[in-house]
Amino acid sequence: MVMSTEVLRRHVEPLLEIESVQSIRIGTKSLAFWSYRFLTDRDADDVLRLFEKVVASGRHLALMAHFTHPQELRPPGGARGDAPGA
Repeated sequence: MVMSTEVLRRHVEPLLEIESVQSIRIGTKSLAFWSYRFLTDRDADDVLRLFEKVVASGRHLALMAHFTHPQELRPPGGARGDAPGA
């Protein structure tokens, strides 16, 4: 999810006006390569508030995490705390 929260909001909020929309799924690779998007980026709080708005509207929100390699599931430094690439 490289788009700003404001751009994402322009896509998501109109869906909340459609009564028949029950679920919103967002597919992203950002959980694998830039989880800070949801933690410390300058608009991380804004994106989480947008997600809260979706849930508060009674819709289901799903983040579809895209992983292409098992290495992407390892914590920074590896499972044993090794330096990256060790």
